[in-house]
Amino acid sequence: MKKTHEPAAHGFPATRWSLVRKACDSGEREADLDALQQVCLDYWFPLYAWARHSRRSQEDAEDLIQSFFEQLLEKEFLQRADREKGRLRTFLLTCLKRHAADLTDKAHAARRDARKTISLDFEWAEGRYHDHQQDSNGPDKLYDQRWAHALLQYALAALREELEADGRATEYAILKSFLGFDADEQTSSKDAAASLGIGEAALKSRVFRLRKRFHEIVKNHVAQTVGSDLKAKDELMELMSVI
Repeated sequence: MKKTHEPAAHGFPATRWSLVRKACDSGEREADLDALQQVCLDYWFPLYAWARHSRRSQEDAEDLIQSFFEQLLEKEFLQRADREKGRLRTFLLTCLKRHAADLTDKAHAARRDARKTISLDFEWAEGRYHDHQQDSNGPDKLYDQRWAHALLQYALAALREELEADGRATEYAILKSFLGFDADEQTSSKDAAASLGIGEAALKSRVFRLRKRFHEIVKNHVAQTVGSDLKAKDELMELMSVI
């Protein structure tokens, strides 16, 4: 698997419950592995942050995450997935906790020389973990925080790609800070309007539409990881509450 830092904009939709079910239902090992790799790439960092914040050393956390993803299909974890009974966020963490409880020191150590299927950038993850681990009081809360931040980054990347495809890359670059990101670098309304060659009233209208579209993308991503629209609303409220 190719190493990655921040997830690609298209990654989050690919990891909805339908992809997990594809990994369960597919009769082809290659198709199963492709689906598993998508799950790994998009969700491994929140799980790694949980492992590190659970008083595991860096080496032990790396081994745990590697062995967990490598056995995700072999142990039939995905067979327990039910779109109508839970959330992908909760399901993955529950499976990781079960896996951690099942591992013996001997089996854990044996995995260190056997991991070849999945390649993850743990050096990047360790640095990012230390940058943000102080935001949490416990591993479960940190996991939820990292998941929520990943969700917002996916949505932001999707919005950027959408505007760039529409020939509005400059508009995105100028108006991005009005979404609440990079607040220290936010351009004033007057300067932003001047840069775009429009009046401040027109700028307010564009910012309003940009925020609305961003919120729509966030909601769409959340809906793809839960079993119903009602659960999606609850999931969004929970994730926003931990940021």
